[in-house]
Amino acid sequence: MDYQMFKEQLAALLKRKAGDDFEVKVESVQKLNGIEKEAFVISRKKDWIAPTIYVELLYECCLQGVPLSQIAEKVLEQYRKVEAETRRPEKAAFFTNWKNAAPQIYCELIHAEKNRMLLSEVPHRKFLDLAVVYYYQMRGNRVPDATILIHETHRELWGISAEELDARAWENTLRDLPVRTDSLMVYLKEEYGVTFPRFELGPLAEQFYLVSNRRGKLGAICMCYPGVLESLSQRFEASLYVIPSSIHECMVIPDYDVFPEECLSDMVRDVNEKTVKPQEILSDHVYYYHRESGELTLCEEET
Repeated sequence: MDYQMFKEQLAALLKRKAGDDFEVKVESVQKLNGIEKEAFVISRKKDWIAPTIYVELLYECCLQGVPLSQIAEKVLEQYRKVEAETRRPEKAAFFTNWKNAAPQIYCELIHAEKNRMLLSEVPHRKFLDLAVVYYYQMRGNRVPDATILIHETHRELWGISAEELDARAWENTLRDLPVRTDSLMVYLKEEYGVTFPRFELGPLAEQFYLVSNRRGKLGAICMCYPGVLESLSQRFEASLYVIPSSIHECMVIPDYDVFPEECLSDMVRDVNEKTVKPQEILSDHVYYYHRESGELTLCEEET
């Protein structure tokens, strides 16, 4: 079954199984970095609850031999989980009550130019070639890691200023998502059980540090946390190269005159092209933390 036929047949099956009280649509959803993906959007008529479930992921299940009826049941099960979560009394007024939403608003970093159109619709604050945006983190085991990007329409509905949104998001982020800084060797061993003989990574192996939050999700924002880069700079007694691995983390390397900036920039672009998911790319640029001034700049600005 080709993709188009799969999409049409699954949409028809979902409408039949969901019943007349529901709407089932296929919409193009804008992701980060200009990426668009098609998704099934399911909602009760005249209701604000409309989870999106990506067609691409479902089609992969079809290609693996999962029956269409089983895929439809999984989609409806996911909808029911989201509906149950958002209809809890303390969640019900999420879109209309800032007091309810405020404790679950956090910050993340995205690339400014690659998301220029998106930034015209969402509250944000520029940072170098990046932008700080804000998201709502849904809690509970029903929908793990589910987030909603905050748009200007949400902010206006809540009746708050951009400054108030930014201040509360930073308060929550620093409190609930503390930074994690580990050497790359320690991180690979703890997270993946991978170890390398020291000679394979070279004498600077323990000087490659991964910076993220303890959840390991949307953790590149930690490069902006107060004191994080300053502390690493003091530990290494050197200025730092900050390499944007993805929106989830960044890598920090002390400037011991070992790595040419051009080499690091080439490495970032190569990794982004071959390894990082397009919607998770943060930047193709390397940043430089000046130990003396405490300033973070783009390496391209160096003379």
